[in-house]
Amino acid sequence: MKCKNCKTMINIDKFGGYQHYISTKKSMDENVRNGYYRIIAKSQFEMIYQCIDCHTKWALAEPDFPIAGYLEQR
Repeated sequence: MKCKNCKTMINIDKFGGYQHYISTKKSMDENVRNGYYRIIAKSQFEMIYQCIDCHTKWALAEPDFPIAGYLEQR
């Protein structure tokens, strides 16, 4: 069951462009600063965020042709 933080999140199968990714990353960074999520893993391909309340994990991948990037619940 999703908490109040994760209920507002949606899976993004592919970003509609690099600006879409940038705005999503800024939003996730703001969530980290506000204490809703923490970064638990980072690689050159993706960052894994974990919700502080319900421990749901979210993976954010930067677009890199031919991959369109994504934000998905894990």
